[in-house]
Amino acid sequence: MRGSEIIVALVLLVLCVFGWVESSSFKPETAMVRTLSPAFFPRALLIGLAICSLLMIVKNILYYSTHPPLNWGLWYKIPIVVLVMFLQVVLFEELGALPSAWICLVILLLISGVSFFRVLIISLAFLLFVYVFFIQLLRVRLPMELFPTLKSWF
Repeated sequence: MRGSEIIVALVLLVLCVFGWVESSSFKPETAMVRTLSPAFFPRALLIGLAICSLLMIVKNILYYSTHPPLNWGLWYKIPIVVLVMFLQVVLFEELGALPSAWICLVILLLISGVSFFRVLIISLAFLLFVYVFFIQLLRVRLPMELFPTLKSWF
């Protein structure tokens, strides 16, 4: 398991470099005033993914013997993830993209055995991430199409 996680992290690092090179061709439109470059958001995600990949490599090299990997069991791992993905599709129509992603993130974290405190921190960080990048940095209002239920209320 240790070697496969390191290989996945290395592949992610290669994809981050490829994504960085590809995003260098993103040019701002002439109407984009007071906003960041279109390459800012993908590059910020790529930097975060690269940092997480490097941390995964370091964790596997240093701490693998004291912390065994999470084992969901082969017989019920796939059906649980499929059911949660189906739940996201169902919730997507009613609640919208962001709320359904947040709910499924919380469910998957709880199923995988993450403590409730960490689930709370990760889910709040998800919402803060969306707020900071879209509303503060990109200065883009979230369209109400992301929240169809709220749109019908107002």
